[in-house]
Amino acid sequence: MLSPTAEDGEIELLDVITEVFNSGGSQRLDIPEPPSACPPPGAVNPEMSKMERFEAYKQRMALRRQKAEMYSLWCDTLYRLSLANHSFSSKLPIPSFSFGFFSFLIVCPYHITLASSTISCTPTSSSHDHITLASSTISCTPFPQARILAASQHGLQRAGVPLSSPSEPPEAIICFFRGEPLGPKGLDWLKIHLVNLTGLKKKNSVSERLQYAQELMSDILDSADRPLTGDMWWAKSECPWQTLAVCMEIARAMRSGDPEAYVCHFPVHQDGSCNGLQHYAALGRDSVGAESVNLTPAVKPQDVYSRVAALVLEGFVRRKVIKQTVMTTVYGVTRFGARLQIAKQLKDIEDFPKEFVWPASTYLVLKTFESLQEMFTSTKEIQDWFTECARLISQICGQNVEWVTPLGFPVVQPYNRLNKLVAPQLQAKKLQEHYNMDMFERPNVMKQKNAFPPNYIHSLDSSHMMLTSLFCERRGITFVSVHDCFWTHPSTVDVMNRVCREQFVALHSQPILEDLSRFMVQKYSYSDSELTNDGSMVDMTKRKLNQILTKVPSKGDLDITNVLNSVYFFS
Repeated sequence: MLSPTAEDGEIELLDVITEVFNSGGSQRLDIPEPPSACPPPGAVNPEMSKMERFEAYKQRMALRRQKAEMYSLWCDTLYRLSLANHSFSSKLPIPSFSFGFFSFLIVCPYHITLASSTISCTPTSSSHDHITLASSTISCTPFPQARILAASQHGLQRAGVPLSSPSEPPEAIICFFRGEPLGPKGLDWLKIHLVNLTGLKKKNSVSERLQYAQELMSDILDSADRPLTGDMWWAKSECPWQTLAVCMEIARAMRSGDPEAYVCHFPVHQDGSCNGLQHYAALGRDSVGAESVNLTPAVKPQDVYSRVAALVLEGFVRRKVIKQTVMTTVYGVTRFGARLQIAKQLKDIEDFPKEFVWPASTYLVLKTFESLQEMFTSTKEIQDWFTECARLISQICGQNVEWVTPLGFPVVQPYNRLNKLVAPQLQAKKLQEHYNMDMFERPNVMKQKNAFPPNYIHSLDSSHMMLTSLFCERRGITFVSVHDCFWTHPSTVDVMNRVCREQFVALHSQPILEDLSRFMVQKYSYSDSELTNDGSMVDMTKRKLNQILTKVPSKGDLDITNVLNSVYFFS
């Protein structure tokens, strides 16, 4: 839940957002521009050749589509800002709903998703089509005594349309319901958090980031005092609005007279280093891969995205170009999807020749996948084992893939084949979704095998998150999870970091892959009495299933307890 006592600070930031919006928006600041900012299409002259007219027509269609998108985003932002301003001006204490630019939840039940993540289930929550495992959610443990913020930025609808787009400004408004004094280290953690948000010192140590924040103090105070009329240092950040919010909080703390006693409602974030790859490296005890994702102690943080970019190609291939693809590779992104991700990033580079976007993205996808396989030797082996197990289970046994998470949650992948013989009147999407199902409930083999690796890793992700949440609750500290980003008060960051590492080690000290193998053997394997030993194809496929289910991938020599001393595991 969010604090009404923190409204003054948030109103100040909301006023800045509103002013930028009313002044024509800003693409750089993630505030939509009005459709009038869209350039007019070029004129079509009779003297033009057929090819020139065709190009002019293509440009006209592209501008029309761009203008429609700008209008949609502008209207959505206007709607949310109007609601936010109405709430603040009406002095509503704590509304029982959540919106994009501000999220106040006081009573909120939860449902557990396919991979055992917990997601808020408000009256306006959308269906599972919109609340997905990869959505940006703020989740918490499903018990009422947890002092945790709960909101979903992607899971709300207005007339069937997701209410909030995946933009950066909403997170900048969020703060805790209960404040905590900063204490001796709280102000330092606010400064480190500020530098983390800028993205300027990703490869530097924590002490170097803190020193950098001290050097920037004049810019920080200028940003807080004159956000739109000063030097606007905050606007150059990777996360400008969150950076501005931290600048304002640091200024308030430093001017309070006693920063250690200052009651802070602001959350400090600690991000995992490509969380999916962290779990894969831990599962395979992959020492080389573990080093790349900060599972082992190091003087400075390791950046897997920069490493992959260095292996792929120098020049235009910056960290940001391949970051999304590296992150989603472990969650089942296809080569086609990865190509779209990289193409989008290349298009955003101003000096990159647009005619080479598609061929370059095709090449980069190939090289990115090869580089990941080179860096994470065990990851590919484990992924392939997951995929082959799911394929054989769904194809030979004719069953959906099931497993039990380390916390004991049973999981079933409900991906069945669609019945092709469906009456025309049932072809509508809503009806088809519920009725157009194979009457024998035969599994969709392609979906089952493609979904199992990412869903299983998500279940480990959620297990680690819930363990961290439970043990933070035992320690009496506030905890919030936004996927692999953990939040707490500045004064309790050290405690949360310790709990986070301890629970990751506890989780991966269990024989996770061996337990999964035993479960699948018990549920899906064929007994000797079911094998005919006649050399038939059916008998051979049954034996292959039995063999694959027991063939647990080999492991490396990583000491998982090294995570306890890794400063940059979550940082």
